[in-house]
Amino acid sequence: MRHSPTLPAGHHLFRQGEAFRTLFMVHSGSIKTYRDLGDGRSQVLGFYLPGDLLGLEGMYPGRHCQSAAVLESSSVCRLSLRQLEMLPASANRIQLRLLDLASRELSNAMGRDLERCVESRMAEFLLDYGKRMADRGWSAVAYQLAMSRRDMGSYLGMAPETVSRCLRRLTHLGLVSFDRRAVTIHDPDRLRSVSVEGTAALH
Repeated sequence: MRHSPTLPAGHHLFRQGEAFRTLFMVHSGSIKTYRDLGDGRSQVLGFYLPGDLLGLEGMYPGRHCQSAAVLESSSVCRLSLRQLEMLPASANRIQLRLLDLASRELSNAMGRDLERCVESRMAEFLLDYGKRMADRGWSAVAYQLAMSRRDMGSYLGMAPETVSRCLRRLTHLGLVSFDRRAVTIHDPDRLRSVSVEGTAALH
């Protein structure tokens, strides 16, 4: 895979509607994907960390149905469509890895239940992000969020004001604390209860 130079925040790897030509794996930094809704608004679909693969959604239709933008200074590795077509049939490890990443992305997309209460959605998001950080060798309970609260709200189906209100409530209860975008989870067990039971776990 070809390694890119450092990309600045705001740089697009691909845009919605463009022909699929390349898969991208995050080497450093973080990327968000989003979809234009056609009325001037957009919806954030996912956040990608080092080791995550982007672009799989464009493989079958041959055209991307979402855009991918850099959140912070990042670098990626590229695997072109031509390189994919040239993979020998014996490259089972690569094929299995691609299937694993594709199924994980589908599972994450299907697992977001926007009908649950906002505290439940936020708790699950913070815990899941911490797990993803831990999978990469970092702390699961003290980490930096690269996305804005607006992007977080778009992903979770909340207005930015609701995000701020929800975070203040979780902070007031002593479950988490924030210093700008730095997150510290103080009570992961209770936060996990909130993610499952919603506001009932807060009483």
